Amino acid sequence: MDVAVKIMLFQNTTLAASATNNAAEVKLQLARKLVLQEAALCCSMAHPNVVATYNYDALVASAMHDTPSGLCITDKSGKGVFKLYLIQV
Repeated sequence: MDVAVKIMLFQNTTLAASATNNAAEVKLQLARKLVLQEAALCCSMAHPNVVATYNYDALVASAMHDTPSGLCITDKSGKGVFKLYLIQV
């Protein structure tokens, strides 16, 4: 079966650099929730003219300048930037 992997980058611009750790964590969780809602919406659509989404994953991303793409996945950035992977058929 042929599949397509769509990668979308979501950035939460409301995270303040001076926020406390607890406030930043709450905002990070909110950003992740919004990304997962987008993925759930893609999975729930069923129409002949819309590509079906069968699976997804969202990971926290952070910029790393030594990689060819300039973006590396890490679970420790806390910056509110997510890469959403959609598996579509």
